[in-house]
Formats: sequence, structure tokens, C-alpha cells
Amino acid sequence: MRIGACISVSAALAVLGAALAGAQGTPPAAPCTAAAIAAVRATGDAITEVVWNRGQIDRLGEFYTDDVVRHVPERPDPIVGLEANKAYIRQMRQAFPDGRVDTEHAFSDGRMAAVAWVWTGTHTGDMPGLPTTGKRVRLPGISLVRVRDGKFAEIWDQSDQLTFLVQLGVIQMPPPPPAAK
Repeated sequence: MRIGACISVSAALAVLGAALAGAQGTPPAAPCTAAAIAAVRATGDAITEVVWNRGQIDRLGEFYTDDVVRHVPERPDPIVGLEANKAYIRQMRQAFPDGRVDTEHAFSDGRMAAVAWVWTGTHTGDMPGLPTTGKRVRLPGISLVRVRDGKFAEIWDQSDQLTFLVQLGVIQMPPPPPAAK
């Protein structure tokens, strides 16, 4: 994974945290130092691996602010606060216990990051309004992340919910129109 032409996805997230941690009106630190790359790699990898892939949700406070706000397409209102975000991730992990996030691309301007990811999993647990289907899904998406004091403060997730629901068998796609003659 590369951010711009210089650092990895994980490195960019760490640089964001480091740049904003002590910066009141201070420009972000230069993103191409070895120390910044190592710090970001550790932070970014930890969020993905520890929280999402391993399900160690109680560690979320190491990476998110207490007042974190997450915007997701499947809910009309944002998920506000650390505990509400833990409950959201817990619900996803219960419905898809083998769920895994893989980062494909990431970009950063020093205060915000954009991450393209793919989430995969098998629906073996109930979700609100959706009983278990046993179906495997692949959900591509993007997240925009705002960092404050070295932690995620606001997240905007977007994903292909139509394809997700088709993969689960909840809805059927209409047949394609007939070919033009």
C-alpha cells in the first residue's frame, strides 16, 4: 500500500496522528521520515488487524477518540461516541465472525486520509432485520478519516450496499435490458 509516492497506508495514518497530536495551527510534519513511517505502520495496522480482523474491540479506545463520530451508509444517523462505535463493530463481528478488512489504497494530505478497502466475511450471525444467510460477501468501500490528537475523530464510510444485499440474497437484481438490434 502506498500513500502518494512516499509512504504506506499505515505510515500515513501515523503521520496524521503525529501531525495533529500537538499541532494547534502548526503545519503537519513531513510525511517521509523513517520514524513517521514506522509509527503510522504500527497504528494503521493495529486498527485493521487488532480491532477489525481479530475482534479485540475493547482496545478501540487506543485508536478512536471518546467522542468519535462514524457515518455509515446503512444508518440514517451517525454513530456517536466510543461505546456506540464498539457496539457497531461488535454487531458486525457477530454477524460475520470471519470478517476481514484488507486495505487496497490510501492517500493523505496530512490532516485527513482516504482509504480504499475490501471487507469480506460469511454471514453466520443475525443482523437487525436480517436472519443468518450463510452467504459469503465481498464488500468494497472507502473511508475518509479525520484525526485529532493522534486518534480517529470522525469517519465517513461508503460501501456498495446494493451489491452487499444482492450477495446476501436479500434482493434480486433485475435482468439486463434486451440487447439493441
